Amino acid sequence: MASAGQQSLDNQISSIFNISNKKNNMCIICVDYNKGNLTIREAKRNFLEMVETLDSEHAQEVADFLHEQEIEENLMLESKD
Repeated sequence: MASAGQQSLDNQISSIFNISNKKNNMCIICVDYNKGNLTIREAKRNFLEMVETLDSEHAQEVADFLHEQEIEENLMLESKD
């Protein structure tokens, strides 16, 4: 069974992905991050490379999402110390 945190992450990614799909602009960053194929660092690097090709609304959503994920990851790392 998925943890509450994982379910929340899945819901956020689904929301971003669905907005992207409505505009026929599938965002490979969202897809690959959701599948666990990218670390947060890789996702941010990929985002910077393709931000100009994304719809501005979706680009802002992805930027916000990645920022939130990075904060959560850092907090988890700090709590382990």
